[in-house]
Amino acid sequence: MMKIFRSLRTDVKNMDINQETFCFPARTGNPISLRNMERAWDDIIRNAKVPYKNIHVLRHTHATELLAAGVPIIEVSRRLGHSKVSHTLELYGHAIPNYDDKIAAKVTQFYVVPQ
Repeated sequence: MMKIFRSLRTDVKNMDINQETFCFPARTGNPISLRNMERAWDDIIRNAKVPYKNIHVLRHTHATELLAAGVPIIEVSRRLGHSKVSHTLELYGHAIPNYDDKIAAKVTQFYVVPQ
């Protein structure tokens, strides 16, 4: 599996930036069936001897990490396939670092008269 990940990382020039192909297609080129993905995930968790978390946790981790890294929420929302950015904000707004601090700084810029 690590060999596959390394080849993906080193083959950036061929990366599908528009996400029109699958990273991990089935042999047929179609999406991997959810049940097969869940079985593989269960094997990984069991072999790693870590507490069980369902595979959906990866989606949440991905979204949270993107927001914490400063990726705009609209881009994260698109990546997750949410139809409304407000839904993404409701779920992941807590992950935007220093959000309140940035707002306060902007308000200060707008309304505080320099002396």
